[in-house]
Amino acid sequence: MTEDTRELVEQYMDADRKYVQQMQSTLCQLEEKLRQVTADRDRLVSAKDLADKKRIRATRERDQLAKDRLRVKDENERLKKVLFSNKTVQVYAMNHYPKGVCLIINNINFRGLPSRVEAEADTGRLARVFGSFDFKVVTLQDLDHSKMIDVLMRQGEDDHSNYDCFVCCIMSHGTTGKVFSSNDVGIDILELIKPLNAKRCTSLKGKPKLFFIQACQGERHQSPERTDSLFDVAVTSTFIAKEADIFYGLATVPGYTAIRHDYGAPYVHHLEWTFTKYGKTHDLLTMMTMVNENMNASEQGRLVSSFHSTLRKKVYLCGTV
Repeated sequence: MTEDTRELVEQYMDADRKYVQQMQSTLCQLEEKLRQVTADRDRLVSAKDLADKKRIRATRERDQLAKDRLRVKDENERLKKVLFSNKTVQVYAMNHYPKGVCLIINNINFRGLPSRVEAEADTGRLARVFGSFDFKVVTLQDLDHSKMIDVLMRQGEDDHSNYDCFVCCIMSHGTTGKVFSSNDVGIDILELIKPLNAKRCTSLKGKPKLFFIQACQGERHQSPERTDSLFDVAVTSTFIAKEADIFYGLATVPGYTAIRHDYGAPYVHHLEWTFTKYGKTHDLLTMMTMVNENMNASEQGRLVSSFHSTLRKKVYLCGTV
């Protein structure tokens, strides 16, 4: 082999070595990129798997919650059927539309007594809640003695055969056992109830008659807020409704004042809230117990209402639950 040939061969071999080195370097770079891409792919796959697992778990939990709700609903329906098939549990029928008359009397302005400021909104609260239970709501304001007596007498004379219930809400000044007309005459609460009893209003015989009274029943204070008190000497009165199927609730207890705030009366506020929230599932006496608890637990505290009942059955304002 000549010198020239040997030199040429060495040049080719050097070129081949450089090419091999270059290819090895390129291959190393590609292998590194491949490792990075593989690692990124693995991370993405892992994240996707985790997201899929979370989504599947959330779907299963949602499906299980739906099944649980359906099971609870079915159980409630079963318990209701058991409850109302039990002959020992009696419920007043509430099948008519409207269910009955809801008479609301709000005496705000008086001849000589101070006005009951900020009491107007209470009419709307009671009208809304009883209207939502399909009662025919009648609202009256500032009735004098003769008109208050007359409107209750007329209700007692009306035919309630196509109704299931009668409701009367009276808001005024008051003292023990009495509410006041707009011309400052104290009217005995039991006298207002009489025209609706079974003897005098036969079309309401055996049907619930519900009365709600927002008025002071004495001078002692449950709370030092604005009251409907008249500073009369409170006469002790025994509240015993002798007629059957009558309920009347008082915003306070005998001997105590009934407070009001700028937004209205706490008693009316708690009646509206409780009846709206629980009226489709709870009976009247249960809800009135809730009203007491809520009044006592409210920010004013130390407040309590009272109620007196000769109801023989449970009252559900919404009808059969």
